[in-house]
Amino acid sequence: MENTKLETFSDRLHARAKEIWKRNHSHPFVQAIGNGTLPEKKFAYYLKQDYIYLMDYSKLFALGVIKAHNIETMAKFASILNETLQVEMDIHRHYASEFGISSKELEETEPTPTTLAYTGYMLNAAQHGTLADLLACLLPCAWDYYENRFAIKRTKWSSIGKQSLRRLDKVLFIS
Repeated sequence: MENTKLETFSDRLHARAKEIWKRNHSHPFVQAIGNGTLPEKKFAYYLKQDYIYLMDYSKLFALGVIKAHNIETMAKFASILNETLQVEMDIHRHYASEFGISSKELEETEPTPTTLAYTGYMLNAAQHGTLADLLACLLPCAWDYYENRFAIKRTKWSSIGKQSLRRLDKVLFIS
């Protein structure tokens, strides 16, 4: 008897968005990280905006605790919230300091209109929607970081690109 893995709902969603992922992987910012041509100033700017983004993204996990229908799901959301606040954001702070960006500067960074629009949309959809709506807000971010990391690895990249990937790995906690 052949052991076959059942396709998950997440797998089906991912497959349906395949063309979007391809465009995402070919985005100039992602390509510049991959080939080592992203200027350090732009990467530092990204670190600041990503930190602000993570502050609001973390709130989605807190909302997950509230919207969860059982203790197990509540505990999973609480664990991810703690991991994001205590580990991932700490990695951001330490890594940003390598670029001369203090924790205070990160905390005081003003979100750009794009960051504000994206996080505002996610928080609004999560607050006013169902648990499924909240999960739909969380999933693209996790996929995006994961997918872009492997898209970058598949490109021809220089030692500078490898350094950029290590930077991205530190920030995204995908070592």
